[in-house]
Amino acid sequence: MGFSPIIKRWLLAEHVRCREELGGRVAHDAAANALAERQSDTFEGRLIDRAVVLTRESGVDEDLQRLKGIVQWVWLGLAFIAMTSASMAVVIATDQQTLDALSVLVTLLLLPTLTLILWLSWMMFQPSSLRASPIPRLLLGITQPLARSRLKGPDAECTLKAGLSLLETPMGRWVLALVIHGFWLVYLISALAFMTLQLSIRQYDVVWGTTILSEQSALALLHLLAWLPEKLGWLASGSEQWLLGGRLGLSPEAFRMEWGRFLLVVLLCYGVLPRLLAWTVAMLGWQIQSRRLRLDLTKPGYMRLKHVLMSDATDLPATLKGDLAWPEKPPRPANHAGEGLVGVTIELDEAPAATSEMFDHVTMLGASDNRQERAAVLAALKAMRRPAKAMVVQVQVTRTPDQGLVNLINDLADCSGGALIIVLMGDEHLASWVAYPEDRLSDWARLARATGAHLTLPSDYPKILDRVLG
Repeated sequence: MGFSPIIKRWLLAEHVRCREELGGRVAHDAAANALAERQSDTFEGRLIDRAVVLTRESGVDEDLQRLKGIVQWVWLGLAFIAMTSASMAVVIATDQQTLDALSVLVTLLLLPTLTLILWLSWMMFQPSSLRASPIPRLLLGITQPLARSRLKGPDAECTLKAGLSLLETPMGRWVLALVIHGFWLVYLISALAFMTLQLSIRQYDVVWGTTILSEQSALALLHLLAWLPEKLGWLASGSEQWLLGGRLGLSPEAFRMEWGRFLLVVLLCYGVLPRLLAWTVAMLGWQIQSRRLRLDLTKPGYMRLKHVLMSDATDLPATLKGDLAWPEKPPRPANHAGEGLVGVTIELDEAPAATSEMFDHVTMLGASDNRQERAAVLAALKAMRRPAKAMVVQVQVTRTPDQGLVNLINDLADCSGGALIIVLMGDEHLASWVAYPEDRLSDWARLARATGAHLTLPSDYPKILDRVLG
């Protein structure tokens, strides 16, 4: 059984967006565009219909099935870990013939209860999606090796990124909640089963005691734990006698059955049932949000297709009017009081060996491909005694400029304090990677205007550098 039709079509659209942001629009896509325009009146509908056509005969459907299989195997692995952890916890809690009731309950219930409280707090304060969260990027790094070995399509990485993009939707946090609550529900049910087995085949004396609390406080806690099961009819009323009888050293053997039932019922009442309720709420949230699943039409990969797919529309939403309209900045001047040139690379496919000598005069601060590297580069720029005359940023020309890249380059240029030169590396591969190279170069020109940069290809870099430093 595969993904639901709504989720599958969403995944196909995200797959095509990711593929086109990496390599440009697919060549000869006019037929898919025309078919999409005939089948739907909305921009989102046309994006999805276009993606369905473009992914036929490409192996994406098969990769989505494999991706679903990977998710199922990961879940089975988590369930096995949960059952193993529960069995170990029960063994640790019952390793003596005389059991301390409070100690057993703390061992089995403390961690699940804390994680449930943390989840409730997270749901109250977390935004409606995980877009700003590091969780999708973390999962991408963890699952990439597995996906590369299991997914067979030509754009397997895009299929994986499309799947993880679900976590960035409002549905994503409910998917994550299902995994979290499913794990702990398996753990608690397994713990209840193993505890029942242990109490059935071994004889224990259950007692209670305290070191720093008063006897009245410990007894009040036990009464509190027994209150709800008594109200539900799972424990016989009048627990005062056997609760007092369980005090360490007061003949606990007379109340073995009552104490055994107490441990199991408390584990069920305060462990299994709250987690089952949370899992049910997560399942309902997931089902509701999956029916409301929508594409984020503000992503650059979609906005670039607006003028292609909506050429017949006169009432476009405000978010779709205009092409990647970033505020423009005047060109940044060189800081002639500065010291030397500094350089940064951003998401280069490979080291630019052919042009490495061209940048010998540049002090390279390293790559800025992830959060840690970006923080390190910004720290290095702030630690400079004098600002640089200019910053040279090398980027891959086949990449898709977006708002995040604009913000990053602006931050780097502001810290450097000088002129900004963006060098588009890999231009020799542009025609083979991108179906419409002029559109990609136009995108980079808009980014240059939004960052106050001087844009150049490697072949023109020396001339641009001389002009900037004047």
